[in-house]
Amino acid sequence: MKHENQFLMLFAGPPASGKTTVARTLAELLGEQSRVVHLQSDEIRHMIISPIYSKHESITVYASLKALSKTFLRNGYSVIVDATFTRVNHRRPFRVLARRFDVKFLAVYLKCSLQTALKRNAERTGWRFVPSERLAGIFSSFEFDNSLVVVDTETHTPREAAESILSLLKTRIEAS
Repeated sequence: MKHENQFLMLFAGPPASGKTTVARTLAELLGEQSRVVHLQSDEIRHMIISPIYSKHESITVYASLKALSKTFLRNGYSVIVDATFTRVNHRRPFRVLARRFDVKFLAVYLKCSLQTALKRNAERTGWRFVPSERLAGIFSSFEFDNSLVVVDTETHTPREAAESILSLLKTRIEAS
């Protein structure tokens, strides 16, 4: 059941780039009545007793995010998916899903310098902390494509970033 103004949005970028913070801020701006769900790869991965961040594990995490997105879209929710989405082939199935459900699609890359990501990551505790070498590898291996909207989280507060993304989303919805 499609609802007017329904969307599927991806928040992509390296660990500690601000994906979760900006996604939560955007969900707050949209309000409780907006029928939006925020899915996080970290939460899916945290369900695994001892995550090892292997290729097969990542396939499972992305497949889970896609399956959940499909279920929520089918039930009239808009979906924000928060994951690194390092590879174009991680993002492509979500674009196809948005087309299938005839909802607006937006992929946002949250940008910051490696130094900023490392500094923010150092402030993390427990399972959210990513080893510096792993973070640097993710940072350098990110595959860009023309569909990504880039938002700099070093020059924008989380609220400013969320407001900018919301404005772009509204423009796309009004244009349809």
